[in-house]
Amino acid sequence: MGKTMHNGGMSIELQVFHIVSQVLECPRGDIDAHTPIRDWLKMTIINDETCLALNINISTQSASQCRTVGEYLRLVQSML
Repeated sequence: MGKTMHNGGMSIELQVFHIVSQVLECPRGDIDAHTPIRDWLKMTIINDETCLALNINISTQSASQCRTVGEYLRLVQSML
């Protein structure tokens, strides 16, 4: 899989998917790269939680340009 952090060896992808499923309040199995993120407030929360979990800094403006989980994941990976 992709890069891992010290969070139990969980891949970046799994960490982002986990955060997205919590914020969108849907089962993890329902989240994939094509899952849309339409709500600006939820995208802000996803970004805040991801930045805290991975110790990175992504602006809300940059994150809000992502329309799907996959687009956001690529942005996150580009910051590592």
